[in-house]
Amino acid sequence: MEELRKKVAARIDAGDKIKDIAKRFLVSRQTVYKVKNMFMVSDNYGDCPGKWTTRTEATVAAVKAKIDANPRSNIRKIAKELNINKNAVSRITRNDWGMASRACQPKSKD
Repeated sequence: MEELRKKVAARIDAGDKIKDIAKRFLVSRQTVYKVKNMFMVSDNYGDCPGKWTTRTEATVAAVKAKIDANPRSNIRKIAKELNINKNAVSRITRNDWGMASRACQPKSKD
């Protein structure tokens, strides 16, 4: 997938139309647009953001710091402040620390 993304990115840089790029690489136009949007965010196709980059040690530490500062923090607010997806914050709190997502409090054992 990484190779395909780089090839698509090269064609976007060359000024090819989205429709033509999609046809050439046998992918949907949506896929081409995703690569284009990733470039707009990162300015470097090699460092495109994706779901595999959100849960880094630095991100987990940043979420933990926000929760430690205010244990009743809202998941959406933390996500907005850290500029990451709210689902990523929710998964970090739920899976890594066993916390309920509503108020970042430990899950009850019912």
